[in-house]
Amino acid sequence: MGVFTFVCKSKGGEWTAKQHEGDLEASASSTYDLQRKLVQLLSQLIRPVVFSLRFLSSALPPPSARFLN
Repeated sequence: MGVFTFVCKSKGGEWTAKQHEGDLEASASSTYDLQRKLVQLLSQLIRPVVFSLRFLSSALPPPSARFLN
């Protein structure tokens, strides 16, 4: 099982997500599109994929993705 944690920030109407302690990153114009991009990115890296995404409530909600393989 792997756990991926991303730090998300919004600046100038664009959302970015950078992996905490890693090299993965994505950006999008909305949190919805950012979440979709992260799911797509991580599903390409890990097979088979079972995951859940959650946004922690705070000023800058970082999504956490849990993958079971």
